[in-house]
Amino acid sequence: MAANTVKGWNPLLKFLHWFLVILVIVAFVTSDNLIYLHVYSGYAILGVLFFRIFWGILGPEHARLMNFITGPARTLQYLKELADGSQKGYTVHNPISGHIIMLMLAMLLVIVFSGLKLYAAYGQGPLAASAGMQIISSAAADEDDHHDDHNDEDEMKTKTHGAAHFWKEMHESSSSLLLILIGLHILTCCILPKLARPKQEKKSG
Repeated sequence: MAANTVKGWNPLLKFLHWFLVILVIVAFVTSDNLIYLHVYSGYAILGVLFFRIFWGILGPEHARLMNFITGPARTLQYLKELADGSQKGYTVHNPISGHIIMLMLAMLLVIVFSGLKLYAAYGQGPLAASAGMQIISSAAADEDDHHDDHNDEDEMKTKTHGAAHFWKEMHESSSSLLLILIGLHILTCCILPKLARPKQEKKSG
């Protein structure tokens, strides 16, 4: 068995991994034109994330998210092992890819949350209800002041536009960061360990 093989990658984790990959691809492809498919893929991503976090806390040992996190000393030791070809196999991901996976999960949560807030700014989605209550409360407070109705409407439009712009920037920026993390994940999980195979394996190959 190769030294970089992930031995604890059972069928459930494989399914979650590739299902999440498909959902992320769909979300990226549909971000500009097929907005409803984009939104529903985001809902599905959130569902997968919640289940993965739940399974990462209460699931079997090899599925625990805490196993992905190692201290600086162990991470530096792994880098040294890569350099001299003495790295060992891991039941879960190696120290570097483990940290990157945790960052990807966190970034996906940021992306989904900012997407929900952006959708709510236009009166759509599950978070739109709270935004709607704020608008109703504001309108009720100014109900007796008909003279300022036009100004209130302009102010509300300005606030909505400002909120939408903020969440749109966060949504797009975090999506760009996710692409970088995906590249690093592929590099550290698949490519780098194969380029730095153990010396005895290189000789036998």
